[in-house]
Amino acid sequence: NDYSEKCAAGDCQIIIDPGEREEVLVSRNTATAPLNNENARKALAYATDKQAIIDTVAPGAVPANGPWAPNSPWYDPVVEETYLQYDPEKAREAVAAYEEETGETLSFEFGSTPSPSVREAVDLLAAQWAEVGIETDVKISEQTAYILNAVNGSFQANIWRQFSSSEPDGDYIWWVSDNAAEPGTIGLNMARNKDPEIDAALEGARLATDEDERKAFYGTVAERLAVDQPYVWIYHVNWSLIAANNVHGITNGPL
Repeated sequence: NDYSEKCAAGDCQIIIDPGEREEVLVSRNTATAPLNNENARKALAYATDKQAIIDTVAPGAVPANGPWAPNSPWYDPVVEETYLQYDPEKAREAVAAYEEETGETLSFEFGSTPSPSVREAVDLLAAQWAEVGIETDVKISEQTAYILNAVNGSFQANIWRQFSSSEPDGDYIWWVSDNAAEPGTIGLNMARNKDPEIDAALEGARLATDEDERKAFYGTVAERLAVDQPYVWIYHVNWSLIAANNVHGITNGPL
């Protein structure tokens, strides 16, 4: 585009933000059916081909298996390898287990904003899930109503983007059980995931002064998020900025 040509000629600068990244994910309401069911959550994780999503809507993005990208000091590859990966056969097995357990078809409302790029990702996800027997009804909402419904727990699953705090304690409010309010009331833990081990690790990291100890606590957080499955992680967002050559210090906070 015009800006790329200008910057290539030295008339401006393109900066790839080196700071902590947000994650594109599917947030699931774990307090209400059907995604309060473990087999339902596993089915979605196994049915999601994140690389296909990346190749279509975000070429070059790094696949996400948790809240911290590989360039983050809080990233633990051993922990993040525990996250369920794309496996259509296992997805079908989880769907069958859900149907046997509940006597119902696995179906839910999948929320999206009107943005064309967001809709493209949502339609791809819905198609992937349909291949293993998961039915979705895509609901489009204006951004303000979309966020309010998420905070109030008035949703089943939403395409979402979050968790960019350069200091992990900044994400405390989104994961602590005290903020997982009952659906219909305001709660910043929008997935409504309650896990005492996450709570203890978040508190431990908040009190610890040794960085290795803090990293171990946040490793527990990532491990429990992989077990609880409140989110289907898809990719880490790459932010880039275009600016005049005399503008400095405009990237996200340092890691």
